[in-house]
Amino acid sequence: MKKGKIKRSGSINSAKLLIHFHNKSNSDHPTLRKLNGLSEGGLGKMIMSLTRRGLIVRDGWQKFALTASARKLMSEALHLL
Repeated sequence: MKKGKIKRSGSINSAKLLIHFHNKSNSDHPTLRKLNGLSEGGLGKMIMSLTRRGLIVRDGWQKFALTASARKLMSEALHLL
């Protein structure tokens, strides 16, 4: 049970970040931490995970952009609603 809850919360945190980067590409780390309730290290790991998965790229200092695959994923998710 606990493992599923942790995985689900990671998916929710990832989705929150992707939506935030879609709406506003730049944010300081305290704002992103407040959005997800993650520690500084947890936020760094989440950003690196999204980067490794090819969903975001750095676009400057504390600025991120969605990749084409992330935009496709988000549009497919909207069609499911």
